[in-house]
Amino acid sequence: MNRIVLIIVMLFTLANTVNSKQKVNYNRINPKIKPASGRQFSDKAVYGVLLFGKKANKAIWLIADFKSKQSKTFDVLYIDKNANGIIGEAGERTDRDVTLFGGAYEINDCKNPATGETTKILAFVKATKNNQAEIQLHLKVNEYMSYAFLNTGSSPENAGKLYIGFEQALNFYKGDVALKNYEFYEGMGELKNAPYKDYYLNKIAYNIGRKGTNGSKWFVDISFVPQNESLIASLKYIDKRGKNKEYISKLNMRC
Repeated sequence: MNRIVLIIVMLFTLANTVNSKQKVNYNRINPKIKPASGRQFSDKAVYGVLLFGKKANKAIWLIADFKSKQSKTFDVLYIDKNANGIIGEAGERTDRDVTLFGGAYEINDCKNPATGETTKILAFVKATKNNQAEIQLHLKVNEYMSYAFLNTGSSPENAGKLYIGFEQALNFYKGDVALKNYEFYEGMGELKNAPYKDYYLNKIAYNIGRKGTNGSKWFVDISFVPQNESLIASLKYIDKRGKNKEYISKLNMRC
């Protein structure tokens, strides 16, 4: 059996769409935010910001908060729908709907500040460690379904930042399956002794999208890739005899 010692390198025929390098410098992006007149947030509120546009300079802020001191979990979500940096204006607060998928937020009229596209957002707020949250967003971008996982910060200064959209090249990033030191069958593209019993999770899987700060990530539904285009995976490794080898395969399965 051969041992994998290098991570997967992905090639893609739409070279201008997907790139292996991250181009967004989040350290240089610091969008402004202030509460709407008369709006106050609790000291337990957490902050995140979605970035749009070619220069990632258009921002939509999100704040997850508690309705009252009696609330045991995040149950109100503010979103700066008009991207003017003033959050909590009329229509920008959504309460958690416990009848919707066990507790979700439905935002019907949020506008992409880069494209002007109005989209419906389905959001979930999951409490994480250190009194923070992961804000999960299902939204369309350029008419394609996408999924954002925005990890918050306790203030605007350390808010999670996540750039989404197609104005810059997308990136590949691998999922949770660890590759190093797992045996690889050349003819099948399967991992042996992988940490999952499920058949599909034992495959080598990559997402197409972009990473943000605080562990945030965004990925787009693969349907944006034309059916006549092929994703190609190039797996480089060293075999037991110490020889460099490469296994190339077309990725025809889409999910």
